[in-house]
Amino acid sequence: MTNLKGLKMFALIAVTSAFALTANAQSTTTTPPSSAATPPATDTNHTGQQEKQNQQDRIAQGVKSGSLTPGEASKLEEQQRNMGRTLDAERKANGGTLTPAEKQAAHQHAQQMSRDIHRDKHNARHD
Repeated sequence: MTNLKGLKMFALIAVTSAFALTANAQSTTTTPPSSAATPPATDTNHTGQQEKQNQQDRIAQGVKSGSLTPGEASKLEEQQRNMGRTLDAERKANGGTLTPAEKQAAHQHAQQMSRDIHRDKHNARHD
């Protein structure tokens, strides 16, 4: 019974991840190009996307191995979604870019998320 519950949670996380990645890809590709004055994309966003994907992979691995409970995984994923929404709103308010202060805050949040994932994976709670 426990394996079935874990498998269902893993499937839910996989579907949620796929949906989030698809929604993010659509929001990035549907923006029409603006004038030539728009600065080129930097590796900062790519690094942020890679960091987000790495964290999602760590959460999925934790659920699969049983080191994260479904509730812990859900809470961590909700934190990621909220941060994504915040960053999207900040980019929209600033013409598609983040201010240096917003970039720093996003990086700090990502570091905190990483610590939260580690803490939850190693807190001896299991399914």
